[in-house]
Amino acid sequence: VMDQTPAPQPPLPASVGVLVIGAGLAGLCAAIEAARAGASVLVLDAAPPARLGGNARHGRNIRIASDTETPFQRDSYPAEEFERDLLRVGAGDPALAKVLAEGSRDLADWLMAQGVRLEPWAAGNLPYSRRTVFLRGGGQALTNALLARARRLGVEIRAGIALDQLPPEAFDPAHDG
Repeated sequence: VMDQTPAPQPPLPASVGVLVIGAGLAGLCAAIEAARAGASVLVLDAAPPARLGGNARHGRNIRIASDTETPFQRDSYPAEEFERDLLRVGAGDPALAKVLAEGSRDLADWLMAQGVRLEPWAAGNLPYSRRTVFLRGGGQALTNALLARARRLGVEIRAGIALDQLPPEAFDPAHDG
């Protein structure tokens, strides 16, 4: 009978440049960008290793703005229209909706630069969509690619660690402890 006891994890570092809570899409993107900027990065996630990725693991496409047709997105979906769509469905903060919509223009290229593969529409495997790009291999492939990229950049990713709260001194750069 094989021992199923997980190996003990080393202790968490006493300090880190950037702490990211959650290894979902937003957390992994933040960790990658922080590491690319030269920070030491630690990602903590409550999920076990096989379930890192949060809801992104279950996705198949991502809504992004595009001013022109691309190999991965039919026709155009202007950022202004994306912004209106966000506000129509209840994205409460108009300034944040604008930032999200405009910032999404670069997302497909950024994801591909991290190793995420998108499905080209010309292959004939996709339904028509001018608002989204489709992930080749789905959300799990997206998660796997971002986890691999983060690790190559030196990001430490620790699974199975749930945080209820952080002590206030964790936010005080003068605190020595």
